[in-house]
Amino acid sequence: MSRKVSDKSTKAEILEAYKEATEEKVTLESQIKQLNVAPK
Repeated sequence: MSRKVSDKSTKAEILEAYKEATEEKVTLESQIKQLNVAPK
């Protein structure tokens, strides 16, 4: 799960949280594609 970003977060913390969120998005999108391709 992605970490919370607040107005007190440093630039590095925000960039790290963004990187984690994009990695999570890619993972979730690939899982959705696998579910769509799987035979019903």
